[in-house]
Amino acid sequence: MTRILTICGSTRDGSTNRGLLRAVANMIQGRAVVTQVDIAALPHFSPDIPSPPAVNAYQEALRQADLLLIATPEYAHGLPGVLKNALDWVVADEYFPGKRVAVIFGSTGDAANARIHLLEILTTMCAQIDESLILHLPGSRSKVDREGRFLQPAAQAEVAAFVERLLS
Repeated sequence: MTRILTICGSTRDGSTNRGLLRAVANMIQGRAVVTQVDIAALPHFSPDIPSPPAVNAYQEALRQADLLLIATPEYAHGLPGVLKNALDWVVADEYFPGKRVAVIFGSTGDAANARIHLLEILTTMCAQIDESLILHLPGSRSKVDREGRFLQPAAQAEVAAFVERLLS
């Protein structure tokens, strides 16, 4: 069974992106194993310190995953700092090159800048990125709630099609 690790780029409790990850996990239920990592628990990256337990657990979860699914908003025309920090902790790990990565951009706008920044970082890290596994949900707050319930049938259909691509 496919093992999917999810990361939310927002630390906000009521995050739409967290809701999107809940919705995806509900749609996947029974067809893949979904694990979530709370990247807010990771300390600021420094190559001068040994990896603390939270980082070791995150790295091991990523090693075990067949696919990394990131859901993120765009903050100030870029990535949330917590997401960049999480990627910095695994940038030099030998298991990351070739890792399949899927991304959902749930934002008020089109998240074009977040897309540019994140895909550049993931490409530098040699991630395996398939364009069909990148989903944009502009205006996502009106499409899904924090619990993962869809507010618009069209959004639910769009995410369901994305999930089918993830699992194929």
